[in-house]
Amino acid sequence: GIVFNATNNIWLAILACLATGTLCGAINGLILTRFTELAPMIVTLATTTLYRGLSERILAGESTKGMRNVEWFAKIYDLRFGPVPLLFVLFVIFAVVFGLVMHKTVFGRQMYAIGANKKAARYAGIKVQKIRMIVFTLTGFICGQLVPAYIFQVNVQVYSVHHRSADSVHILLSAGFRA
Repeated sequence: GIVFNATNNIWLAILACLATGTLCGAINGLILTRFTELAPMIVTLATTTLYRGLSERILAGESTKGMRNVEWFAKIYDLRFGPVPLLFVLFVIFAVVFGLVMHKTVFGRQMYAIGANKKAARYAGIKVQKIRMIVFTLTGFICGQLVPAYIFQVNVQVYSVHHRSADSVHILLSAGFRA
């Protein structure tokens, strides 16, 4: 929001989203590769709350309503292939690409091995912490790609941490943790 409002340049705003998402993913990866005893779900929920709080503090009430006024940007997100929205088509493309990566590459098989048993994967010669760091950073990058679409859909980036605080409790309870 700040980059777009300051520069009125949609490309810089999208680049800022990608960079911020990648950085946040890398921070999660660093935490989880340095402190291996921590549960990834708990760290992710904690950093999500941290990132939301930081964005609320940094934005200080600024919104990104102006992004909807960028005509070509609006056309992209309103684009449909018949009744199917572009965002769904992009989802299908991502799903196919990631399915191929997971099933047809060494990297994908390494991720499966780590997910099944980290200790066995380490004994098999897989650099577990390196792969985990790459996965968390990649996840942040992918989230950064989705931010412009999300901002466009809701037409505002101002977000209160308190609006979603119950979500964390519901996620923990559904995962079997006691609150």
